[in-house]
Amino acid sequence: MLSSSFLTCLKKSCRLELLKERERRKEEEVEALKRSMQAGLAQDMKEQARLREEMNYQYRLGNFQAAAAIQKRLDPDAPLQ
Repeated sequence: MLSSSFLTCLKKSCRLELLKERERRKEEEVEALKRSMQAGLAQDMKEQARLREEMNYQYRLGNFQAAAAIQKRLDPDAPLQ
């Protein structure tokens, strides 16, 4: 028969292992969220660069209305040029 102190120690050990596993999973979730946010930020920056290029192209064509609409989309608080 197993002693009660051994069983208590075993229970504590199992509890610690479960806590460590939960902490590891939380850290993995946080890292996955960080990667997801970075990917989303990079995509947003690419889209903004594409819109700026399109806005400049519309200005060069003389299509000031389209360029102003893109500028407003990029920065709604900025004064129109």
